[in-house]
Amino acid sequence: RGKRGTADLHKACDALRDYQLLVFGCFISGWVIYFFAAILQVWIFYSSQVAFIVTIPLGCFILAIVWYSVDLTRNLHLRDDE
Repeated sequence: RGKRGTADLHKACDALRDYQLLVFGCFISGWVIYFFAAILQVWIFYSSQVAFIVTIPLGCFILAIVWYSVDLTRNLHLRDDE
């Protein structure tokens, strides 16, 4: 717990809450960058026809990840007074 008991525990929880949005944003950014890199890799190694076909579902995955992460965050976010 720390030298001051539960006061240190509350301080640690407050610090984690402060960084929660930043860490979640980095996590979602990592997924978006991963799918974007996969799209670029397909365009490099395969013909244009195959790459175009693959780009459509991967692009949909990118849009779905962004849409659901924004929607869930907006619906589940608590204000500071709650």
